[in-house]
Amino acid sequence: MAISSHDAVHGRTRVLAVIGGGPRAIGVLERIAENLRAVVAAENGSAAPFEIHVIDPFPPGPGRIWRRDQSPLLKLNSMAADVTVYTDQSSTIEGVIAEGPSLIEWVERVRDGVITDSRAEGTDVWPELAGLRPSSFPTRRLNSYYLGWFYRQVCGSLAGLATVTWHRALALSVRDVRWTDARTEAPGETDAPSIHPSSLRSCVTLDNGAQVEADAVLYALGHNGRDLHPEQRERLELAERGGLLYIPPEFTADADLSGIRPGENVIVRGFGLAAIDLIVLLSEGRGGRFTRDSLGALRYQASMHEPRLFVGSRRGVPYRSKTSNTLRGEAPAAKFFTRDVVAELVSSERLIDFRVDVWPQIARDLVWGYYRELATGHPQAVTQEWCELAPRLEEVLRNSADILGSSAGVGELTDLLAECIIDPDDRFDLPSFDRPLVQGNRDSQIPYWEQPDLQRRVRAHIARDLRQRTSQRGSASLGLFHAALGAYLLVAEIPENRWTARSRVVDIPTWWQSFFSYIASGPPGHRLEEVVALADAGILTFIGPDMWIGAEISGAGRPTGFTAGGSQYPGEVRARVCVDAWLPESRASVSDSPALRNLVLGGSGGGTELSASDADFSGTTGRVLVCPDDSRVVGGDGVPRAHVFAVGPFTTAMNAGAFSRPGINALPFRENDRVALALLKHLNVVSVQTEESVAR
Repeated sequence: MAISSHDAVHGRTRVLAVIGGGPRAIGVLERIAENLRAVVAAENGSAAPFEIHVIDPFPPGPGRIWRRDQSPLLKLNSMAADVTVYTDQSSTIEGVIAEGPSLIEWVERVRDGVITDSRAEGTDVWPELAGLRPSSFPTRRLNSYYLGWFYRQVCGSLAGLATVTWHRALALSVRDVRWTDARTEAPGETDAPSIHPSSLRSCVTLDNGAQVEADAVLYALGHNGRDLHPEQRERLELAERGGLLYIPPEFTADADLSGIRPGENVIVRGFGLAAIDLIVLLSEGRGGRFTRDSLGALRYQASMHEPRLFVGSRRGVPYRSKTSNTLRGEAPAAKFFTRDVVAELVSSERLIDFRVDVWPQIARDLVWGYYRELATGHPQAVTQEWCELAPRLEEVLRNSADILGSSAGVGELTDLLAECIIDPDDRFDLPSFDRPLVQGNRDSQIPYWEQPDLQRRVRAHIARDLRQRTSQRGSASLGLFHAALGAYLLVAEIPENRWTARSRVVDIPTWWQSFFSYIASGPPGHRLEEVVALADAGILTFIGPDMWIGAEISGAGRPTGFTAGGSQYPGEVRARVCVDAWLPESRASVSDSPALRNLVLGGSGGGTELSASDADFSGTTGRVLVCPDDSRVVGGDGVPRAHVFAVGPFTTAMNAGAFSRPGINALPFRENDRVALALLKHLNVVSVQTEESVAR
């Protein structure tokens, strides 16, 4: 990179407006800071005048989701050793790598007095910080201090290069304006990739009446809420007419639970992280306590302020427990869904169908990854050494068209595993893993026909899941996790325009994202142990799979309650309260962010929600279309907008999250670096030339 001449743009101050101040937004600013600093140092020069305006009603760094002002009972679903906001040597980025402490390293440096500006000393998180270990699951409040410190570090890195101003306000709208200069010659190009004295700029209007005029705008809102869809709106109207209570999908920390009465029935649909958070707040958050009995079993002591929770979902079980064991065998390596396979798919003339071309290969790798770790990490669990078992397993998997259970090859796989896997509890069956309560499956140590009672079956499933994912003997489940993670990262590298319409609209953002979350983004193991303790105490009842929700209507047509049941639940539940417990789906046109809605509905050609259609399918993703190489927003006319950028789950880029595990070449850091370099180039602060010109 090289600093552009200030004289070319008359020394005018460049201005960047960032809508959103959470970890994703600050992650882009960190990349801007480090890349700009590296170039200035290498060129022995100075940056052009530069202002950055961060617009968010919540504190920059943690933002809305990770703010300090939330219950201390709410935790991350990642261990302290698995959280970082910094690039590292695994990062394949064009810009400069600037390493920094992971969450646990930050905690250790704070405890040792190396970091003195954490602002956690003497606060209510200090006892947690003092006892945190790499395998601990930190509270969101503690993570808030880490992210706040990160923001201050970024501001410090920008000192002398840019000024950073936080606007504690909500961005309402963004409109295009022109910047003109009397010294200009002919009118400038409005779509040029770098600033021209008469190019388009943006005017951001805030809810406090202020306006920020900027040369570039970055939408970095992270997860945001949305309007209710018709089914949810209908439930809300039913609740209002009948004096009932309906809580739609929203961030659990924001939900008003005060209207839920002690002892009353509450129907909860969903069994992911949002549902677990809700269960925690309505039990321990109501004064109950978890204790261990003399045999070490977890028990729940009720406070008598808890409601009675009836929980179900499509699968009927919680997301799989977060893994807390370590690999013992050979290093994970993909066998079927590899970079060579991806390169061949991308180079072919036809579009890629996720379900047909990609998922079968991923499914094979999930099975392969599980048994590779089982055989190499626990050789006593198999009748053959891995060098003998591997070629047999590979042949059977390659001959199986669909190992989800309906095609040729499944019988051969079952026979091979029966021969080579000594303990039936070590056998991994993908269809049963996905839907563990389906009759006749093999994902339970206790056969279905010996566990006719749904409540006992769900308990048995959770107990087995905890054994497999939290004990060292169950490290094969970690082999499965690594296979899923590797596939997730590789899918993200396939260009958006290479997928079929159904893949873009449904299969990848909905089905695949949900399946991956089920494997990799579940709650800490102790949360599932608490779910079982609550069930034992009569606070929680499992409704099971294929959950449905209805309404009870009186003869006069007045709603008198919600009803719920499931395919394996005897009878039905009646309740005054119903909660749809999951995070709102990102959809720009119905977002609760006025600025994001304005981007796609403002009528100024600002941006567009991705629509996709082909011979077999048409639909809209609800996500803002962005260029894959630099995250520029694509306008309604199909042309990338030179000065408008967007990152986050509301875009067509793969949902990368805001922070990640160290050492995995994480997606968010790669995308942050690309957009940071593109912003710097557009703002004419630096221009990207070659990697060799960057001081590493």
